[in-house]
Amino acid sequence: MSGDDKNKNRPAILILDDEKMVTDSLRMVVELETGYQVETFQKPHEALAAVKQKNFDVIVSDFYMPEMDGLQFLQSVKALAPEVPRILLTGYADKENAIKGINKVGLFQYIEKPWDNDQLIMVLRNGIANSALNRTLRKKIRDLNLAKQRVDALARAQNRFKAELQLARDLQSRMLPQTFPENDIFEFTLEYLPAMEIGGDFYTVIPLKDEKYAILLADITGHGIQAALITILLKLSVDTFIGTATPFSEILYGMNAFLAKSLPDGVFVSALLVGLDLRKGDCRLLNAGIPHPVVISRTRQSIELLPADGLLLGLMEENEYFPGDEMQLNLQPGDCLITYTDGIVEYALEKGIQFGDEAMYEIMQENLHLPTGVIFKKITNILTTHKSLNTSRDDITLLGIGRKSNSGDTDAK
Repeated sequence: MSGDDKNKNRPAILILDDEKMVTDSLRMVVELETGYQVETFQKPHEALAAVKQKNFDVIVSDFYMPEMDGLQFLQSVKALAPEVPRILLTGYADKENAIKGINKVGLFQYIEKPWDNDQLIMVLRNGIANSALNRTLRKKIRDLNLAKQRVDALARAQNRFKAELQLARDLQSRMLPQTFPENDIFEFTLEYLPAMEIGGDFYTVIPLKDEKYAILLADITGHGIQAALITILLKLSVDTFIGTATPFSEILYGMNAFLAKSLPDGVFVSALLVGLDLRKGDCRLLNAGIPHPVVISRTRQSIELLPADGLLLGLMEENEYFPGDEMQLNLQPGDCLITYTDGIVEYALEKGIQFGDEAMYEIMQENLHLPTGVIFKKITNILTTHKSLNTSRDDITLLGIGRKSNSGDTDAK
């Protein structure tokens, strides 16, 4: 194999810093620890010319430079190569600018100077893996759409469909969290019923700094294979916030910016983000198109519908999107926040008659004395008895976030 052929198979890294000593040091570390190609530049306009001519897997830029700062450079890179992960090198004093850059230019991550070599290599490897996965997923989505259109007419397409279904099932099962954060304040209850072996509903836990977490519930338009594969794009859109101090509203900004450029035409995402502070017991939420959540109060023996609204994700471009108002919740011991996807209320009980919100609220009201998990089972048991009327039904997800009671009694998991 010629040298050119070998280079084609090696990931390519572009590094920009106006100090040659820095780029030489970074090149030495990367080339010593990996087999990656490394191209270094001291001038932003030369680096941009290289981006126009060559496909890079990761691009790294210093923050302070005389011609333009790192955020301006990476903004230009984003316009030229939006799918390439962008990493900012910054000093400790500029962390706030780096965090803002996560949304402004879609940073994959930022690295503080002086950098840790092991962390640097880990971030580069993760960036390359994300870049490759994003390209693979886009190709899979295109292929699956074609296969689905032809499956009824082409017998051979059926085998391909089954193979891709297995791949999607394996990928999706690895993404969904198996547990929720262990803590002394909040408890979690989940009922997840995909319409097929795989689903377009998605939920995940985003660990933030200082024992804060964001719990995401989302619903992709449609269901089945395409919707399930798009949940992987949804996962990519939130992974950049792991371990950061990003405000909850800016997480939705960043997700929308990513999804508006990544989703196929006509596909959108409804979502709800619940922010939890495990030290203070703080609970707040932001809605982006999920049905209005409900709070079950066992002390007041009532249910309360929360008027939280917001725009769907992926529907508008980055500079046009605004999330709904952030709602602070004062959950008392025994109270439980219930959020759900619209597959529940659209479930048919008879021809032309849907289950509806009112029926669900009635079940909750009648069973306030029962653990949340039992209430969820009562709802889903009613739905599954009418499965024959819902051959093309949507996915169903119920998520409960409850405040543990003082006595130690907890909701059924």
